[in-house]
Amino acid sequence: MKKTWILFSVILLLSVNLHSQSLRSLRNKLEDAMIDKVVDDVVNDSDSKNTNSNTSSSDNSSDKPSQKSGGTGLDNSLDDVPDALAQASTEFNGKEYRSARASLHKALRTLEIKLGEQLIASLPENVQSLSVKSDADKVATGSETWTGLTVHREYEKNDTWAAITIYNGSASSLASTAVYSGMYASYSGEDENQKHITIKGKDAVITYSDSEGYSIGISVGQQTFAVIEGVNVGSEAEMKAIAESFDYEAIKKTLGDQ
Repeated sequence: MKKTWILFSVILLLSVNLHSQSLRSLRNKLEDAMIDKVVDDVVNDSDSKNTNSNTSSSDNSSDKPSQKSGGTGLDNSLDDVPDALAQASTEFNGKEYRSARASLHKALRTLEIKLGEQLIASLPENVQSLSVKSDADKVATGSETWTGLTVHREYEKNDTWAAITIYNGSASSLASTAVYSGMYASYSGEDENQKHITIKGKDAVITYSDSEGYSIGISVGQQTFAVIEGVNVGSEAEMKAIAESFDYEAIKKTLGDQ
């Protein structure tokens, strides 16, 4: 859950700076450091700062006992949709509009998580010779803000690794901007390690880096965008084959995109 909220904070910060940064800078943020890697770095840094903060607190407040055991933390379980909707209706009829809105957000969050889980389940178990890492499946939602739904799945075999991250909603617009600026860079010869391709008839940009491997950004639909990453993949042809292992029309249908 901690990573979920940090993910949306990262996306929000990127969007706020959209008009103050160049498109190339934005594209590099998305392609050279995928969102999950940014999240991991932020989480590790945050944990480190929290550790330092706790140490400092102990030094300055010697009478305060250290936390050893006690509460069970926060309850982040999903709300029941019918109950949340019934509560929203009651609150609306009582003119408690702010509370009704919060209850509707809870229901929407649950529905988006369920939709994400349905989408994860529809993705292939194997792509080429790579097998799914089911423990790495991630579904994140920003239903209470504007960032939309994000779904992530990974595959591996020996030291070869691949992943697909699907963005639906407003977050996909940010990623699409990066793709189209990437197309311009590839057409103009600005970046020789990036070029425009098509994957199953859809516009895409493929990039390669000796340190990061391959990545393919695909415009799936009006509100859906996918990033496929590959590490230790042997060639561009093999990377394209991995990207073509996914049914993008089925993804659009599941998400209700056009």
